[in-house]
Amino acid sequence: MVHKYDVDSNVWEKIPSSDGEIDEGACIVGENNSLFFIGGIPASTVTKKFDITELKWEKIADMQQGRYSAFGEAHHGKIFIAGGRQHSDHHLKSCEVYDVVTNEWQFIASLNLPRSDGSMVCYLGTMYVLGGMSTEGISRALTVEYYDSESNKWIEATAIPSTEPHSCNFQACLLRHFKECDTFD
Repeated sequence: MVHKYDVDSNVWEKIPSSDGEIDEGACIVGENNSLFFIGGIPASTVTKKFDITELKWEKIADMQQGRYSAFGEAHHGKIFIAGGRQHSDHHLKSCEVYDVVTNEWQFIASLNLPRSDGSMVCYLGTMYVLGGMSTEGISRALTVEYYDSESNKWIEATAIPSTEPHSCNFQACLLRHFKECDTFD
């Protein structure tokens, strides 16, 4: 079941159901006026698009590899998805990109570290993945990687500082902050 929240009226509203249920563990990515529901348990390749202005669902091309607990982000008409799981103890390194114009998925370079339940953000046109779980759900993925589209490689950028030895999940988002602001009279 999917709901939308109207900030102005402070009201939650149920949105129309898709042809089938949205799978638990699906990755949800927003692009323009659409939400993309990608994969889910059990390791699904199914992708659905919901147009938030028309309130219509559309089944789109399937991913090439089934996955759940993956993470993704959109940039310039492309949906990037990374990692996830195929079953409870098999974390994925594989990544795919969906082109909204051609309705096609294709593999891109794999992550350096298999991970699920992480985060992906786009900063200045570059995709970054961080955090998540790796190896049997008891080990955290304490690295940040970014995707170099020119070389089709994920490059480790930094480690996430932590002294906690046990599992922990976190999510990331990107906030725009302007360092300077000019005004004109």
